[in-house]
Amino acid sequence: MLLHLKTSMSYSTLDRFWHQLSQVAEHVFEHLVDYIKRLDIFGNYQAADSTSVETPFMDDPDATWSYDATKKKYYFGYGLLLVVDVETEIPLAARFIQRKQASKKDCVQVILKAFSIKKPRVFLADAGFDFIDFQKEMMDENILPIITYNPRNSSKPASITYRVEQLVKQRTTNVTFNQKALKKTFRKRASVENTNNVLKQLGLEDLRVKG
Repeated sequence: MLLHLKTSMSYSTLDRFWHQLSQVAEHVFEHLVDYIKRLDIFGNYQAADSTSVETPFMDDPDATWSYDATKKKYYFGYGLLLVVDVETEIPLAARFIQRKQASKKDCVQVILKAFSIKKPRVFLADAGFDFIDFQKEMMDENILPIITYNPRNSSKPASITYRVEQLVKQRTTNVTFNQKALKKTFRKRASVENTNNVLKQLGLEDLRVKG
């Protein structure tokens, strides 16, 4: 027998339900990552990226208008910051953010979360992650950051492709980079883009929840 409710569920009830569910989902995700970690299948390369997450709810109080340079259009919604293991394309750390352009604080926190799961030998990201002091800290931890150079972060723009070229030269003159090898390694960053696409195919582009 079907039971028909005459009254609809209140928004506050739904909001409370999704808040509680998100805490459970995060807890499950952390346990899943910990279990996979013990399988020892993660590689030595990690890659980070941010992506746009649109919402159909134009009255969503937490969403905002933002520009997606990749798609060359404005969108209403959020952003997702993601760090994946390159070899398995498994997400190691993630965070929903206000817009596709992530702040330094959000980037650093998510990256450090991924590093706590498995410390990589190489970290890959585009110019949006070109934080000079943080890359120096990675190098101090024997992590090679291959991150696209952003000239806006320097008072005197240099003729380099990746920030690490400049940072290494400041430390020693005994190391030179093979440009072909750097570019070949940087192409591994496509793994995080692949993961973003899979997540969207699995429902990230079909949001049915506000906030």
